[in-house]
Amino acid sequence: MNYLHLIFILLFSVSAIFLFWSYANCLKKDYLRRIIERSLLEKRNCLPSDLLYSSETALLTAEKLAFLPSQKLKQITPYLKNRNIDALIRFFEKNKFSEIAQRLKSACGKIKKHFPYKNKKAQHASLLLKEAKENLAEGDLLSASEKSSLAAKIFNKLNYIYEEAESYLLMGTIYRVSAVFDVADFMLRTSAKLFHYLGAINKEAEAIGTFGMLMTTQKRFEEALSYFEKAEKLYRECNQISGCAEIINQQALCLLLANNIALAQKKACQALKKHSQINNLQGQAFSLEIYAYIYRIKENWKIVFKKAHEAALLYQKINFPAYLEMCLLQAEALFAIKKYPEAEKLLRQIIEDDKKQRSCFQVANSYNLLGLIYLLQKDLKRARTLFSQSLNMEIRNDRTLGALIDYANMANIEAQSGNLSLAQKYLTLAIEQARELEEEELIKILEKKLNQNKATS
Repeated sequence: MNYLHLIFILLFSVSAIFLFWSYANCLKKDYLRRIIERSLLEKRNCLPSDLLYSSETALLTAEKLAFLPSQKLKQITPYLKNRNIDALIRFFEKNKFSEIAQRLKSACGKIKKHFPYKNKKAQHASLLLKEAKENLAEGDLLSASEKSSLAAKIFNKLNYIYEEAESYLLMGTIYRVSAVFDVADFMLRTSAKLFHYLGAINKEAEAIGTFGMLMTTQKRFEEALSYFEKAEKLYRECNQISGCAEIINQQALCLLLANNIALAQKKACQALKKHSQINNLQGQAFSLEIYAYIYRIKENWKIVFKKAHEAALLYQKINFPAYLEMCLLQAEALFAIKKYPEAEKLLRQIIEDDKKQRSCFQVANSYNLLGLIYLLQKDLKRARTLFSQSLNMEIRNDRTLGALIDYANMANIEAQSGNLSLAQKYLTLAIEQARELEEEELIKILEKKLNQNKATS
């Protein structure tokens, strides 16, 4: 019995020592990882572009350092304390850890080569995140939401904090576009907190800037401008000219929607100059797009056409949905100056181009504008068909405002055709949509038309 008792004590002692050693080693690796991650992200904050980042690099580096002999570890302690990533890379090269050295170089922008994840689950999550971004660009918000959510869960289990934060940032954008504001709010706040914890200033600025865009979408313009100011300050901290220019563009858009036209134009001009300095075509195109919408409010349709055309030329190869939107704006300008054949040609081209990459918002609006052209030409049959096509697309994509406009146009056609009961039905549906959007002015206008229609019948 004493012999068995001694064996149990020995086994327990060995297990306890092993568990303590494993725990201490995990703490050591986690501590080293945090230092390496912070060092890499501080270096990346100063880079002019947002390169791909892998938490796996920091994890592999920490594991390699954790198993170094104590004498070797002492040599690099000053580098770790000072977060000197360049000296750390030289140490790994000198000690023939070439893969780690190359990974670190890639992570801090010293070489263009990108190292894929070794972890199979991380590979899958990375692919999901990439596909989610593509789905968002194509307007497939449901697929984008599902894939980015799954990617976030996988990265969370792997403890890949940076990638998890990127997933939340993407989800925040998706839910902002989908108008699910409470979820977007949570996702963007979480993303900003994680990036702040990591010390990724430029990504934190991106998350805060996107939060400002959420406030703009909700017409909380003063709050939006304060968030844009915070984001711009962070971008300036790490000398990110491109990030600053993007934020100024967003400020211009916010001011435009707040009806501060003069200041919006001033900001758009500032942003265009900054983007032109660094040859950022996407940024330049967006500045020109804002210009076009500014002149749309001023009803200077010739300048609207010119600026929209310039923006479309830049967007054509880099952002196809935005290109179609600028084509639609050109068509609106042509419609406003009564150049109906030219507008129709451009609208039909948008519908044809959409077959290459579906972008339902512009196509639905194109059908709607074509319907208006035929309505003005008293071709009620073709106008009805076009409005019906637009309405089907708006309902399918849950766009309440678009459906409201189509119902109102359908009511107009039926009233002109003498189908007053059907016109009343469409006006009632339009009023329901307007109530859902809490558009009081529209409700009054539509109810007035409905009453007039009832009086006539």
